[in-house]
Amino acid sequence: MEEKRPPLIFTLLNSVSRKPLWYWSKTPSFGKIRRISDLYLKTLIIELTGIHIDKTFISSPPCINETLSLELPCLDIVIKNLKQYMAFEWQILDSKGIRRRFRACNYRSVARVTPALCIVPMRLVPHWNRLRIDLNMLSLNAYGTQYVKMLRISMHSNCHLRRITLADRFYTEEDMPSDLRLTNLEEQIERKVRETRLLGSIWYNPSIIIPEKCSFEF
Repeated sequence: MEEKRPPLIFTLLNSVSRKPLWYWSKTPSFGKIRRISDLYLKTLIIELTGIHIDKTFISSPPCINETLSLELPCLDIVIKNLKQYMAFEWQILDSKGIRRRFRACNYRSVARVTPALCIVPMRLVPHWNRLRIDLNMLSLNAYGTQYVKMLRISMHSNCHLRRITLADRFYTEEDMPSDLRLTNLEEQIERKVRETRLLGSIWYNPSIIIPEKCSFEF
């Protein structure tokens, strides 16, 4: 009988850990970055709030000259919609050796690709969402190149964060390590979330978000 391989998961942020932002720089200009209790989840979460989304954010790795250099292609974010403008960005290295920058945001309705930046519209349902992004598929659709590794990621206001992970594939909660697994209450909330999505002509699956090949606005 084949032995089950343990999940290959790198935790970038776990809000209930002892030091959830230990490998993140914090820029709280005109805003707040703090850990608070979420009354809905009954657990600790990270809150990012601010007047200007580009001035209140966290970034990993903390040093601008460093990179994560993680080859794991599946980005998983548990995030709460605060019904305000928000965004998050990540930078990858692709198969042509080019650094590609992506931004997902909820204040645009049309995807846009330039050599310097790919903007992906995002729609979040009220309260908590689970966002799963296939980084290789997104790189292929936007630039026609393969994803090689994650270099940097930054989360901007305004949102609440429960967990951010990179993995070799998308895992169910049952397959997640115990320290990352959602509580029973959170699992009930997750089952109610069926419409978390990235926009811009996408193929949508309730459990995995994969932007399909589409006509981007250049």
